[in-house]
Amino acid sequence: MLGGGAVLWLGGWSPSAQAPAAAISSSQVAQQEHPAQPAALSAGSLIASGYVVARRKATVAAEVTGKVQAGMVFVDGLELGDADGAVLRDRQQLSEDGILIAVVTLSVQTGKTVRPIELVARGFLHDGETEQDVLGKAAAALEERLREAARDRVTGQTLLKQDVHDVLADHVFKTMRRRPLIMPVVVEV
Repeated sequence: MLGGGAVLWLGGWSPSAQAPAAAISSSQVAQQEHPAQPAALSAGSLIASGYVVARRKATVAAEVTGKVQAGMVFVDGLELGDADGAVLRDRQQLSEDGILIAVVTLSVQTGKTVRPIELVARGFLHDGETEQDVLGKAAAALEERLREAARDRVTGQTLLKQDVHDVLADHVFKTMRRRPLIMPVVVEV
């Protein structure tokens, strides 16, 4: 069985479907799992993925003797099979737009930041100078919003995380025209 567009022809292996001879089509091989009459192959014949080819001993002759299910298989860690659509969508978004993680440490009593805001970007800021500039301005905008939240006595983790997310999403989109996955982490001490 061949995958990835590789084709077997009786002259050898070809890395693509562009081989010099005619392909064995489904009209030439019965649409059954195991055809009643095997289809003989001549020199230079092409076989697509999924067809079972038997070669006679001591000769170059071969024939198509059946068909099996063939196609792409996703391997996800230790699991084999279909990956969940949501997982693939998330991975595609991460690969295209990157991720921005914000760690904010706030005082439980005052709501003010007790440590500098930590921003970690992966996958969308490729120049060190641009990264420092964008993240520095994002941290300043976030610091200002957190001062307002402390002044307004906003204390809920959910509200604070939403504020962190919204400020960073707006800033990154305005400056970079990108929409990375933003993961706010709010630590209260």
